[in-house]
Order: sequence, then structure tokens, then C-alpha cells
Amino acid sequence: MNKVILTGRLTNDLELKYSKEKGTPYTKGTLAVNDRIKDTTYFIPFVIFNKNAEAICEFTKKGSNIGIFGKLERNPYVNEQKNITEYNTTVLAEGFEFINSSRRKNNDEVILKRDEDLELISSDNLPF
Repeated sequence: MNKVILTGRLTNDLELKYSKEKGTPYTKGTLAVNDRIKDTTYFIPFVIFNKNAEAICEFTKKGSNIGIFGKLERNPYVNEQKNITEYNTTVLAEGFEFINSSRRKNNDEVILKRDEDLELISSDNLPF
């Protein structure tokens, strides 16, 4: 099984491009993914096509917090200095989601407001 799900921030503004053969819209980008265990950041390249490419270019910018899902793809190339074949690994994204931390903050505020309206009941009056 080849499935990848990553969340992180875009390292640059994305530019919509079109393939030469069929005119398929696509964009390439890099996602900065934090590894909390190792306290490091990985910069993961990805490519996304069609309507997803159009949407991600229109509604995101450098620093946007997003999630992408898709599969890993390894592309060979010849390193002419070393005269060997090496590989680039990239995520072939099938889709993406917006991750908006301010939305969570607003939800927390709503929950706190609801908690303020609750009446505390003594545990002495509970039937169990």
C-alpha cells in the first residue's frame, strides 16, 4: 500500500502551470512538516493536478497550514558528476484540506461560553 498523509505549512506561494501535452493544470510545492519527536522539520515536495491544483493555488499562500494526501513517487535521474542514477521522492497529491487554527480557537470560545451557562450539581445528589 502506498498512502501518504501529511500536514504542514507551504514554504512558498504556489503557481498554477499547464502541461504541454494536454494542458492539464498542475502545481508543485513544498510542505514544511514538523517532527515533534525529533524536534526537526522536513521539507517534502509535492505535485497536485486538475481542479485540486487550481483550488490550492487560488486559496492558499506561503505559510498556509494544509494537509495533503496521496502517494509517494520516486523519479530517477542521472547524477552526471557521480555518473550514477539517483532518485527524487515526491508526493503525488490526490487532494488537500485546509487546516485553520483560528477556526479551532473560535470553537473553543463557543464551548467555554456554553460551560459558563451550566449549573453545577453536587455529587451528593447523584443516584449512583
